[in-house]
Amino acid sequence: YVVVTGPGSVWSNGTSLFVSYYNHVAGESGGPAALILTNGGMLVSPELVVGYNGGPATNRVTVDGGTLIGTNALGTGFLEVDGGTLTINNGTCTVDTLRLESGTNAALVFNNSTLKTERAILANGAELWFALGTNSHPIQVTGNMVLGANLNITAGGGFTGGTYTLFT
Repeated sequence: YVVVTGPGSVWSNGTSLFVSYYNHVAGESGGPAALILTNGGMLVSPELVVGYNGGPATNRVTVDGGTLIGTNALGTGFLEVDGGTLTINNGTCTVDTLRLESGTNAALVFNNSTLKTERAILANGAELWFALGTNSHPIQVTGNMVLGANLNITAGGGFTGGTYTLFT
């Protein structure tokens, strides 16, 4: 696994970054993988995929007091969780598009953090765990949010602005 930690520690990636890759055809997997951004550590990548092509649910990206930026000048940057978990604890995640639409192996756990995105797509059994706590900066979707996932909201909270489509 990889840890980016400390103020001023930045991993800047100019293209796609895959945290684990699974090849269904060959039955090959890079195994479970982890990326941790902590204590002010930062990742800047226009495209980040957790568990590419499904992969095991044990893949994880954790933003714990760090920052994840997945944007580009065209507004086509994305963070996609195909197989594994994105956990944001007391951190900041800014992406053009957030996608969790590949099934029950994909989850987002959001605790007392800031998540900003133009578009969020959660579908096909993906899970969103949303706990506001004392957070004054909840999930901010500036465009539309399509939610076809399990939504678990704890400690109060909710969504404002934009258009939300909930389907089962």
